[in-house]
Amino acid sequence: MADEQRSGQRAPTKIEVMFREYGAFVKVYMLNVSNGGIFVKTEDPFPLDYPVSLRLILPAETTPLDIEGRVVWINPRG
Repeated sequence: MADEQRSGQRAPTKIEVMFREYGAFVKVYMLNVSNGGIFVKTEDPFPLDYPVSLRLILPAETTPLDIEGRVVWINPRG
C-alpha cells in the first residue's frame, strides 16, 4: 500500500455541490473533507490555480453556502 502523504485526516462525506462549468451549473458530490480542503470529482479537471465558485448545503442546514476557492491539485484519469 502506498505511503500516506496527507497532512490531515479526511472525513468521508457525501454532500451535493453545485458549480459553474463552462457557463452551465453542474451538480457533483464532495466525497471527503479535511482541514486542507475538499475533493470534488468532476468529469474534466480544471487547470491548476483555476478559480472556482461552489454552492453547497451542509447536513442539517437549509441555507446554501457559497464559497470561493482555487484548484490546487488534480488527479488526471489513468
